[in-house]
Amino acid sequence: MVSANREMAVYCFDTLVAHYNSEQAPPPAFDEGQHALRDRRFPPIQAKELPYLQCTVSILTNYETARDYLDWE
Repeated sequence: MVSANREMAVYCFDTLVAHYNSEQAPPPAFDEGQHALRDRRFPPIQAKELPYLQCTVSILTNYETARDYLDWE
């Protein structure tokens, strides 16, 4: 089962703060990928936005095999 915890949410903020302070981000205790600062679908988070950020987690589980992307049964 996939789960998220407080440590993961805190790490997200620590990574952003380190990025904008030109510091090295602390190593995570989990596989975080490299997506937060490189997702071209959204404009990058600006340093001035950090105090206003909130973190929510959505975990998709119970996957089902589908015929195609339109299979929404």
